[in-house]
Amino acid sequence: MKLTLKESSKQDLSLSVVPGETLLTALRSAGLSINAACGGRGTCGKCRVRVLGGGAGPVSEGERRLLSEKDLADGVRLACFVRPEADLDVQLFDAQEKGHPILTDGFVPDFVFDPPLRRESVVLEPASLEAPLSLDERLAGAAGLEEVPLAVLRRLPSEETRFSVLTHDGEFLTAEPEGKDGEEGVFAAAVDIGTTTVVVSLIDMGTGRELGSASDVNPQKEHGQDVLTRITWVQEAGMEAVLQMQREIVLELEELLLSLCGEHAVPPRRVFQLSVGANATMTHLLLGVDPRSIGLSPYAPQLRRVRYERASDLGFTRIHPDARVLCLPQISSFVGGDIVAGIVTADLTEAKDNVLFIDIGTNGEMVLSRRGELFAASCAAGPALEGMNIGCGMRAQEGAIEEAALEDGRLSLTAIGGREPIGLCGSGILAVVREFLAAGLITSRGNIVRAGEAPPELRHLVGESEGKRSLVLREGDPPLVLTQKDVRQIQLAKGAILSGALCLIEAAGLTPDAVDRVVIAGQFGKHLAPESLVGAGLLPASFGDRIHYIGNSSRTGAYLSLVSREHHRRMTRDIRGVRYIELSVLPGYERTFAEALLFR
Repeated sequence: MKLTLKESSKQDLSLSVVPGETLLTALRSAGLSINAACGGRGTCGKCRVRVLGGGAGPVSEGERRLLSEKDLADGVRLACFVRPEADLDVQLFDAQEKGHPILTDGFVPDFVFDPPLRRESVVLEPASLEAPLSLDERLAGAAGLEEVPLAVLRRLPSEETRFSVLTHDGEFLTAEPEGKDGEEGVFAAAVDIGTTTVVVSLIDMGTGRELGSASDVNPQKEHGQDVLTRITWVQEAGMEAVLQMQREIVLELEELLLSLCGEHAVPPRRVFQLSVGANATMTHLLLGVDPRSIGLSPYAPQLRRVRYERASDLGFTRIHPDARVLCLPQISSFVGGDIVAGIVTADLTEAKDNVLFIDIGTNGEMVLSRRGELFAASCAAGPALEGMNIGCGMRAQEGAIEEAALEDGRLSLTAIGGREPIGLCGSGILAVVREFLAAGLITSRGNIVRAGEAPPELRHLVGESEGKRSLVLREGDPPLVLTQKDVRQIQLAKGAILSGALCLIEAAGLTPDAVDRVVIAGQFGKHLAPESLVGAGLLPASFGDRIHYIGNSSRTGAYLSLVSREHHRRMTRDIRGVRYIELSVLPGYERTFAEALLFR
């Protein structure tokens, strides 16, 4: 069967479809990026296409549940449900990936440039009849090493006497003849692998200077936009799924590195190390380790300790053959190396006051520093704050509503990039909920009021969507609305984060009033006003003047591990003292969660 893609800005594209496979599978097999937040499991309703003609087959009950009657009348279908029965003409909706402003920078604390990765020049005594020592004996002796690995020795000319030896934290990395090709520089990369995005920064290890950063969407998103969906795919497909996602992320990292190296005239073979901040699932997938245990009780990961592995063993082929990948350690399955990086970036181990650190996403990861003593927890906030499971939800990219203001009966919306609003990202969701709560259009129990109960000047904002009350954000075809179901999703996220913070504070023997500072990290905070966090009830109102943003602390922590022995030590050794709190087993947690669901 033939599948023809009709696009107004491009020439038609013809693909072959294997009988019985879904349209989503066919499109992905052709290398096309399709938004399927649930990984094609028929729950998110995001893989929308328009069928223009041909044999798409009958509309399924799943599609009727997720699409409106108007959508169906317009030929809109969900690619994960459609199994073509004959040749098919399809139009794809815009992928909306372009213009996605990924957060690459953030607060960097003071540090002394003292990198664990060091280069030392050594001069060997030539072999003689009186002392016919081998090259590996002479090189190991001159560098103070026990031995030279065979893979390195094979590349070293025996007649040379001047070598550069690279060590990491006192351990041998590689050696090479000195000054032969003029490529004397040593470079590394600080990497943040998020569930949604990837950031790579190229670092000159001679000076510690960041030369530049590059970023992109994590290619693994095609298998689901949250970690549990990707783990579910591994449960279904086995280790082949793990190895495929490993190949995808390694290729993405190398492509970003190559672009940076080209931009700054750095030979890729001069990149000797990648330092990676990532959550536990992303770390497992980078290392090619089965993550299924993360998704099953008692949620014990395959690995937690710091890993220092040969890049070539992980599939890297275009950087130095002896390059290493440093993966920062995990605290638990749901408090990972990205949070370890954040702990050190925010200087929580050295804090003299009480600090609450939160990275808000699908999981709300949080760490409380009680004057340097650390307590960590994670709560299942759900994907609503990343735009998933929201009717007009989307990620934080151009056109996503990030702020709102309701004044004199008029709702004004601000979208990322100054574009016309096309959907709601996490910060925008909280902003509109904040405004509607303050105006009395959403009750403390999360119910949208009837039009007759709203102030006269606001009644035009109360509408109906699929037979249920909704709040109109923007008129149009289709309109942008916040539905009652959307509000319930926000309630669940709010309940999880607020109850998690309150229970973590209590477990540390403190009260909310004793928290001196609240530190928000990550992409979410870039577009989020502090008043939205407290106005929508994710944090206590008293925290409003204590909130600080530190940007991409995962990438910053990875950078610090490269340029500072002290910060490297904090991340790889001192972090072992963090006490992990499992919220679900705390006495009274369910009651606290239920109370936190209320908008107060």
